[in-house]
Amino acid sequence: MRLQAQGCRHGGTGPPWLEERNAALVDLARRRGALVADVQGHFLGHGVHAGDPTAADSRPANRTLWYCGLIEPNAWGAHHIRAAWWQAINDSGWRPPR
Repeated sequence: MRLQAQGCRHGGTGPPWLEERNAALVDLARRRGALVADVQGHFLGHGVHAGDPTAADSRPANRTLWYCGLIEPNAWGAHHIRAAWWQAINDSGWRPPR
Protein backbone atom coordinates (compact mmCIF):
# COMPACT_ATOMS: atom_id res chain seq x y z
CA MET A 1 0.00 0.00 0.00
CA ARG A 2 1.37 3.43 -0.90
CA LEU A 3 0.98 6.32 1.51
CA GLN A 4 -0.74 9.50 0.36
CA ALA A 5 0.81 12.95 0.64
CA GLN A 6 -0.52 15.19 3.35
CA GLY A 7 -0.32 18.96 2.92
CA CYS A 8 1.34 21.28 5.42
CA ARG A 9 -1.23 22.61 7.86
CA HIS A 10 0.52 25.56 9.44
CA GLY A 11 -1.08 28.00 7.03
CA GLY A 12 1.80 29.71 5.28
CA THR A 13 3.71 31.29 8.14
CA GLY A 14 7.21 30.74 6.76
CA PRO A 15 9.19 32.87 4.32
CA PRO A 16 7.78 32.82 0.76
CA TRP A 17 10.73 30.84 -0.67
CA LEU A 18 10.22 28.12 1.96
CA GLU A 19 6.47 28.01 1.37
CA GLU A 20 7.10 27.60 -2.37
CA ARG A 21 9.58 24.77 -1.84
CA ASN A 22 7.31 23.03 0.65
CA ALA A 23 4.40 23.29 -1.80
CA ALA A 24 6.56 21.81 -4.57
CA LEU A 25 7.66 18.95 -2.31
CA VAL A 26 4.07 18.23 -1.22
CA ASP A 27 3.01 18.21 -4.88
CA LEU A 28 5.84 15.84 -5.82
CA ALA A 29 5.04 13.56 -2.87
CA ARG A 30 1.35 13.51 -3.79
CA ARG A 31 2.18 12.55 -7.39
CA ARG A 32 4.48 9.75 -6.15
CA GLY A 33 2.13 8.50 -3.42
CA ALA A 34 4.56 9.45 -0.65
CA LEU A 35 3.82 10.68 2.84
CA VAL A 36 4.78 14.20 3.98
CA ALA A 37 5.16 15.18 7.64
CA ASP A 38 4.68 18.83 8.59
CA VAL A 39 7.90 19.18 10.60
CA GLN A 40 8.10 22.91 9.89
CA GLY A 41 4.61 23.41 11.28
CA HIS A 42 5.51 21.51 14.44
CA PHE A 43 8.66 23.62 14.95
CA LEU A 44 7.07 27.04 14.52
CA GLY A 45 7.50 29.01 17.75
CA HIS A 46 10.19 26.73 19.15
CA GLY A 47 13.29 28.54 17.84
CA VAL A 48 14.27 32.15 18.48
CA HIS A 49 10.87 32.87 20.04
CA ALA A 50 11.49 30.19 22.67
CA GLY A 51 15.12 30.93 23.57
CA ASP A 52 18.63 30.89 22.15
CA PRO A 53 18.74 28.28 19.35
CA THR A 54 22.53 28.63 19.16
CA ALA A 55 22.96 27.14 22.66
CA ALA A 56 24.85 23.85 22.62
CA ASP A 57 22.76 22.13 25.33
CA SER A 58 21.05 19.10 23.81
CA ARG A 59 18.62 18.80 26.75
CA PRO A 60 17.92 22.35 27.95
CA ALA A 61 15.71 22.99 30.96
CA ASN A 62 13.50 25.06 28.62
CA ARG A 63 11.57 22.31 26.84
CA THR A 64 9.91 24.79 24.47
CA LEU A 65 13.28 25.39 22.74
CA TRP A 66 13.79 22.57 20.23
CA TYR A 67 17.15 23.56 18.68
CA CYS A 68 20.79 23.34 19.68
CA GLY A 69 23.66 24.66 17.62
CA LEU A 70 21.22 26.75 15.53
CA ILE A 71 20.09 24.13 13.00
CA GLU A 72 20.18 20.80 14.84
CA PRO A 73 17.19 19.60 16.81
CA ASN A 74 17.90 19.05 20.48
CA ALA A 75 16.39 16.07 22.34
CA TRP A 76 13.02 17.82 22.61
CA GLY A 77 13.08 18.74 18.92
CA ALA A 78 13.97 15.17 17.92
CA HIS A 79 10.96 13.95 19.90
CA HIS A 80 8.71 16.35 17.99
CA ILE A 81 10.14 15.27 14.62
CA ARG A 82 9.09 11.73 15.53
CA ALA A 83 5.70 13.05 16.66
CA ALA A 84 5.21 14.85 13.32
CA TRP A 85 5.91 11.63 11.42
CA TRP A 86 3.66 9.53 13.65
CA GLN A 87 0.88 12.09 13.22
CA ALA A 88 1.29 12.04 9.43
CA ILE A 89 1.23 8.22 9.41
CA ASN A 90 -1.83 8.06 11.67
CA ASP A 91 -3.66 10.81 9.76
CA SER A 92 -3.05 8.97 6.48
CA GLY A 93 -4.91 5.91 7.77
CA TRP A 94 -1.97 3.67 6.85
CA ARG A 95 -1.72 0.39 8.69
CA PRO A 96 1.08 -2.19 8.38
CA PRO A 97 0.24 -5.22 6.26
CA ARG A 98 -0.73 -8.32 8.19
